[in-house]
Amino acid sequence: MLILHFQKKAYNVKKLHIFLLKSFIGPFIATFFVALFVLLMQFLWRYIDELVGKGLPFSVIAQILGYTSASMVPMALPLAVLLSSLMTFGNLAEHNELIAMKSSGFSLFKIMRPLMWFALFTTGSAFLFSNYVLPVANLKARSLLYDVKKQPAEVMIPEGVFYNGIKGYSIKVGKKDKESNMMYNLLIHDHTDNRGNIMVTHADSGTLMFNDNRDFLILTLFNGASYEDMKETRRSKANSYPMQRSIFQRQQVVFDLSGLNMERSDENLWKNHYQMLSIDQLNYTIDSLEQQYEERRLEFRNKMLSGNYFKKLNAQNDSLFAVNYEEYGERSPDTLFSEMGSRLKNLVLTSALSYARASQSQIHSAEITMSNKQKWLNKHKISWHQKFSLSFACLLLFFVGAPLGAIIRKGGMGLPTVISVLLFIMYYIISITGEKYGRTADSDLWFSMWFSSFIFLPIGIYLSIQASKDRVILNIDKYIDPIQKYIVRLIAFRRYRRMKKHQ
Repeated sequence: MLILHFQKKAYNVKKLHIFLLKSFIGPFIATFFVALFVLLMQFLWRYIDELVGKGLPFSVIAQILGYTSASMVPMALPLAVLLSSLMTFGNLAEHNELIAMKSSGFSLFKIMRPLMWFALFTTGSAFLFSNYVLPVANLKARSLLYDVKKQPAEVMIPEGVFYNGIKGYSIKVGKKDKESNMMYNLLIHDHTDNRGNIMVTHADSGTLMFNDNRDFLILTLFNGASYEDMKETRRSKANSYPMQRSIFQRQQVVFDLSGLNMERSDENLWKNHYQMLSIDQLNYTIDSLEQQYEERRLEFRNKMLSGNYFKKLNAQNDSLFAVNYEEYGERSPDTLFSEMGSRLKNLVLTSALSYARASQSQIHSAEITMSNKQKWLNKHKISWHQKFSLSFACLLLFFVGAPLGAIIRKGGMGLPTVISVLLFIMYYIISITGEKYGRTADSDLWFSMWFSSFIFLPIGIYLSIQASKDRVILNIDKYIDPIQKYIVRLIAFRRYRRMKKHQ
């Protein structure tokens, strides 16, 4: 009987774990893609001007969105874990399923155990993704976005101004008819020979059209003339400037647009950027940068000591500053200076002031250089810490969201979404603030990058203890019910006033 009892209990625990995983994975996948979509929209709002109006093929846009989405996975995972855990335990508490599980002898931590393992698995997966997949995605996205930024906008000739989007030509259109796509009063300057403004074409009207592959732009001109300055020859007379004029009723000008096709840059240009490096590569780069920083600091220190602080006299002034040290012995510099002549004193002061100003200029320049080197080194260290901190945030925010959902006892997409977004924004702001201070070396880098975790870790512990003891620290109904009663009473009072008025 005892064996059957334990077998039945183990079977119930297994069914409970499967039920919790099913309840959690669905919202987790949904919230993950929602968070990824929101972050992707933020990227599109930022770079919309770089993508629109350049005639990019669908494959290029799909690659940009794909690589960018991959680079945002480490940020979307903690938000998905927080929101899904809060929704899952909020639903269980709202429908009294959590109470039923506790009454069956399961503690809160035992109920959370399968989801804890899932959160731990997500943390490990997030770290592996950040270390191996994210650098490649960042490299592809950065290279592709750089090529898109270089890509000129699609040929769209405006009215009243010269358009220089086609290489070697400057085109001006006086007026455009949007219905017939006819352009009037066209002026074209041909600079393809690199000899200046020697060929000009004017036409009363014209039309634009592309070929099937959009490699060439065909401009058909009507009723115009072309003017070209001819090259001077040996037979040309002095002060003579020959010109050729051609009058036409219909003429076609073909512009080669093959040079406007997007060319891919070499990805090796960005492979050493800190966002494109793994943990091992970052460790190697950080050691190299620290060594270079120390060598540069020692080099500047020795240069200042030898060339400025202990300045040697030049040959021109040796006779003026000649001192018989045996005669003066160990007398102080002030005493020696007071015994100098006025001409020698002026020379000493002028030289000292000149050396001091030169030293100040060198120190200021070196300070800027060393500050830039320190910031670049800190960015590599920040990238190293982010691979761990953002991964650890998945586990940390689970211990915030799960007990908080059990406490507030509200499921669905309403209140849990608001609370999780507010918590994540708070976490994100604290992280960005710590990263900013760490980048400028105003505080300890290790503490700055983990400051948000230090803030949320005690919050998660406190919420877990309170939820395990069934203590309600945030009873939403306590605040919502008085507001609802006040609204109901206000509506009833207005109806009563309206009825009294009609009577």
